Amino acid sequence: MGKIVVGVDGTEASLAALRFAADEARLRGASLEVVHAWIMPVFESVPDPFLVEWSGPIDADPEATIEAMRHAARTVVDEAIAKLGDGARGLEIERSVVEDRPERALVEAANDAELLVVGAGKHGRLHDLVMGSVSHYCVQHATCPVEVVPTSS
Repeated sequence: MGKIVVGVDGTEASLAALRFAADEARLRGASLEVVHAWIMPVFESVPDPFLVEWSGPIDADPEATIEAMRHAARTVVDEAIAKLGDGARGLEIERSVVEDRPERALVEAANDAELLVVGAGKHGRLHDLVMGSVSHYCVQHATCPVEVVPTSS
């Protein structure tokens, strides 16, 4: 059985990608791996607050903060899959929460996949220039075909 990998981050773009990936997995008789990646913010060396991936409170105990971030990441995956509703029925779904940059985590997860599916985010030129585009990176570096799903307007 083949595998379809899809990245989710809770945005409408990633939910559109998840719906597409679920339909594609069903058509191909493939399993579906739903991936969410997160990174530990480095506040001391990152002067611009928009570069930080975590918006929750920072606990005095670093381990508690990391565990809260892991929990939040698992919640993103669980909520995305729940929003599939009946679209998830009958699919073999694997949940993956990875501590890494999203683009690297997705390309790595898709090493043995038939297809990698990502949403087309609308961040604007500044964000793409500073952070890089996840979809652009995936198209350039994935070893399997990549589907970039636009957000319906």
